[in-house]
Amino acid sequence: MICFKSYNFEPNTFIANFDALPKFPPDKQMHDCFGKAETFLNPIFYKKIQELGTIVCRSIFMKPNTDKGNIHIDNGKQTALNILLKGQGITKWFNPKDEPSVATWSNFYKYNAWYSNYGECIASWTVGKVAVVRVDIPHNGWPDNEEREVLSIRWNSDPPFDTVVACLESYLDSLKI
Repeated sequence: MICFKSYNFEPNTFIANFDALPKFPPDKQMHDCFGKAETFLNPIFYKKIQELGTIVCRSIFMKPNTDKGNIHIDNGKQTALNILLKGQGITKWFNPKDEPSVATWSNFYKYNAWYSNYGECIASWTVGKVAVVRVDIPHNGWPDNEEREVLSIRWNSDPPFDTVVACLESYLDSLKI
């Protein structure tokens, strides 16, 4: 099962205005917030990925060695395009044997989570600053000894994994890099 496809491109291939990205609150171990893609994405990239539907951008910040204490699936979504802005860390996907619990995030967002018995690790992303990732397979990301900041791009239409890969590769081909 393919869980991700990574690319060795720097974030500035996709982001034009780093100053417009949401900032990490210094008093939190972990923070998750939303931002307006059109304010920080490269305009050509923004236009290309808009072909897939309405864009939703989440910024996920984690201080070094933070552990959420679970693996999860993002309910209702299959695919995300993750761009690492700081740190690398690791994202792992699992095949748990047990049924999940329901977790609540930020008092409104619910998702399925496993707090123990993660099962077998079936894939891990450790190299490359950009990856198309499956978020409908139990997973989680962990920072290593440095802060981890991820811009996670999703779409209201929830395009399939292969469609997002094809769109991203079309954009990268147009750059002639």
